[in-house]
Amino acid sequence: PGFVSIFVQSGTAALALALLSLSKLARPEQTKVAIPGYACPDLVSAIVYCNLEPVLIDLEADDCCFDVELLGQTLDASFLAIIAVNFLGVRERIAEINKLPCVIEHNVVVIEDSAQWFPEDIDFNSLSEMVCLSFGRGKPVSLLGGGVLLIRNNSDIHVEPPVGEQLSVLGKFMFSLKSVVY
Repeated sequence: PGFVSIFVQSGTAALALALLSLSKLARPEQTKVAIPGYACPDLVSAIVYCNLEPVLIDLEADDCCFDVELLGQTLDASFLAIIAVNFLGVRERIAEINKLPCVIEHNVVVIEDSAQWFPEDIDFNSLSEMVCLSFGRGKPVSLLGGGVLLIRNNSDIHVEPPVGEQLSVLGKFMFSLKSVVY
């Protein structure tokens, strides 16, 4: 509830779509995207596809979440987004990240990568403005393929799926068929 859903071919495609949409609204100096120092290489692929620069930020000691203090020290006006990864079902500290002065001051968008976690039984207001989901093999909700970009209804971000990127009628049928068979 409270989100627009855009279905695409994969979680990586959802992330690339989010970044492309943000880069259209960005200031010329906003070319960097913060990602965890330990994460799926598909994050880097999506960032590079969008002609943006990935910046690796270390994780907290004995944790799989960002070192929020280090993240805050690293962010400046050149950052467009932060990809906050919910790693292996452990949720990133979205509320803390959203309160960082640089996030507020420079309008850095926090994209929640939920490829390894599914947002259920939570307060949906605690989700980021943009959330990427993956339904590939081995995911919390596995449909053997596909992805979704969720964008908050009241967001200023407008996302237009590239032609051919959104699932076709045949793609939707195959997606449904895979779901039933699986």
